[in-house]
Amino acid sequence: MADHSKQRVSGAAKRPRNARGEDDRRSELISISARLFREKGYDKTTVRDISAAAGIHSGSWFYYFKTKHEILVAVIEEGMRQALSLMEEIAADASAPRDKFRKLVNAHLRIVLLPDQHFIPLLLYEWRSLGRAEKKRVVAIKDRYEAVWDKVIADLRRSG
Repeated sequence: MADHSKQRVSGAAKRPRNARGEDDRRSELISISARLFREKGYDKTTVRDISAAAGIHSGSWFYYFKTKHEILVAVIEEGMRQALSLMEEIAADASAPRDKFRKLVNAHLRIVLLPDQHFIPLLLYEWRSLGRAEKKRVVAIKDRYEAVWDKVIADLRRSG
């Protein structure tokens, strides 16, 4: 069976993987799109809005994404991956279970509530816009996120 874990999940147009500037630009478009989708709503944000905010020609974003929907999916998946990465980093540190739990709670609240955090709130509001396969990928990331919590809580219980 082929290992598909390293394939890009967004389905974006093929582009060279060795160009750091291109990856930076893609990340910038994801970040800008997240902010605009949260501020204006996904349906009311146009690709022209995204292009203008990024300072690129309105057709240039097609190099990175085929559709606005693909951008939304990338925004949600990237936000989930960033949140998961932070949680896994906290869980892997050498802190006592009680300290890890506090760090997890603090990080989770920052991820969800800070005004400059756009990814997770978009997941909550735009979940309905995702297709079945896209939801399945997001749920897989969410399951890993919850597994981090489960382990830290189990360690906390064992520690008394």
